[in-house]
Amino acid sequence: MSEFLDVWKDSVVTGEDLNAAKSEGLLASNWYEGQIQVVEGRIIDKADSVLFGKTLAHCTVDLYLEDGKTRKFWFDAIPDQIRSAGGRLTQASKNGAYLAQATGTVGQSFKDTMTQAMQIRMKFKITLDTKNAKNWLNEIKAAA
Repeated sequence: MSEFLDVWKDSVVTGEDLNAAKSEGLLASNWYEGQIQVVEGRIIDKADSVLFGKTLAHCTVDLYLEDGKTRKFWFDAIPDQIRSAGGRLTQASKNGAYLAQATGTVGQSFKDTMTQAMQIRMKFKITLDTKNAKNWLNEIKAAA
């Protein structure tokens, strides 16, 4: 068996290889039209998180791609303005505000926001972070 392993004695997996593997299936940076299909409550249990103990709306979205296919995308939202240790709003807080704006429910209950959000198509600005091989949600607005 060890002779077989010698085939790879000079081979290494680099960080670039790892990122390439992780980035398979990620979305290109772009605006995507889509609709929230499922909303579930998600309680953050990471003690070192500024969101610890908070219930977030964990949203499953169907994104409609140009080739006619549908892709799933997930994000969290919360109506509260929760800031990170560095003072910036958490992404979940931003997403909650974006949803209220996109649904026309600013000043109404977040339950109303989420109910409306599941009934309309919206546009989701997705960014590809090639360094960390992840997609990020940057903005949500009403579909035209």
